[in-house]
Amino acid sequence: MKHRHTVSAMTLAVFVLLEIGSTDTEESIETDISSGNESQSGSEPSVAVRVTATQLFADYEANEVSADEKYKGEALLVSGTIENIGKDLFDTMYVSLKTDNAFINVKCMFSDEHKSQLANAAKGQRVTIKGKCDGKVIDITLRGCRFE
Repeated sequence: MKHRHTVSAMTLAVFVLLEIGSTDTEESIETDISSGNESQSGSEPSVAVRVTATQLFADYEANEVSADEKYKGEALLVSGTIENIGKDLFDTMYVSLKTDNAFINVKCMFSDEHKSQLANAAKGQRVTIKGKCDGKVIDITLRGCRFE
């Protein structure tokens, strides 16, 4: 019984730490992107890569390793149609962009400072979003996002 409480407490602590870091992470990533520090190499700022949500998904479906080499850690300007607007388990706001797959989207994570923009966004709206690609787990995720 004592072991169960220890595991529960440790699990809760992990979730609390993730929650605390969640918003700051989105804001710090957005600041890095805005200042041109989004390149993986760190030597020179890179220009954001332009891609549609559909093409980004197709590239990850074709070869996830190759797509990570091309996109992961880079600033992207992703154009697409809003599928969903919501909040994740940590209360971080997001916009999901449609792809050619009904179950996998491009999930764009936003800091709290964009709350009014997300409140005024609508499903079916065409948008371009700038964010740093975090790769694919289930969805393809962009962090530190803002509308362009």
